[in-house]
Amino acid sequence: MNRLTSHISRFQAQFAAVLVAATGGMTEAVAEWRDAEYRATLTNEVIHAEIQAGQLVLLENRETGRRLIDRDLAGAPSTYPVYGDTNLDLESAKIGLQWPAPNRVSTFIEAGTEKSAIFNWAIEPGRGGLILHSGSMSKEPLDQMRVNIRGCDLEHHRLIMVGGNGESHEAVAPVEGSIYGDPATPGFSFRSVQPLIALFEADKGGWFFEGRDEQIGPANAYATGHGTTAELSFSRGYIPSV
Repeated sequence: MNRLTSHISRFQAQFAAVLVAATGGMTEAVAEWRDAEYRATLTNEVIHAEIQAGQLVLLENRETGRRLIDRDLAGAPSTYPVYGDTNLDLESAKIGLQWPAPNRVSTFIEAGTEKSAIFNWAIEPGRGGLILHSGSMSKEPLDQMRVNIRGCDLEHHRLIMVGGNGESHEAVAPVEGSIYGDPATPGFSFRSVQPLIALFEADKGGWFFEGRDEQIGPANAYATGHGTTAELSFSRGYIPSV
């Protein structure tokens, strides 16, 4: 199984990363992925998060009431690029939801007999962070595995991408197209050092994102601007064994 982990923390005054592991009876059905039965809410003292069919659709700072993510699912795309250029289509997938613990929720998505994905979300108690462990099983070797966080607000947050060499790039609304960590880099390349973390800064606090492969190390982070929002992606490429 290929795995990719994403760590999300609220920060105030200082940036702080948190790490935690989430594990996986589950109810499975073929239904509309936007249905309430596939909605889960995780909260602690400072974070309110809502998960829909494995995707983060609402993220709020409970102390300020400000939301980084508040997606309208009425016209939201049903495709999710778990495998990079290859999407899972939630409209035709079988979806299962499980609560292994009060602070953890697991969503299993099966797309036919070829591929499946699991999204394990967990929240730490107190002032801890929100964590996603995602995994996939496939009959064929995977070239890439990706986690996307959609609908991140840029009207009230400033996005800063920080790369492995310490370079950074800032994005504020409105912004369209790709957002890269190094302004001198003309485009995304798997051969160059890519951003490893993303910071969304607001007037009072903000959010810290990090992604990593559990066995390899940090995942590449990149973002795409959609006017007043950004879509954040963490990806890892794999070279199949011969």
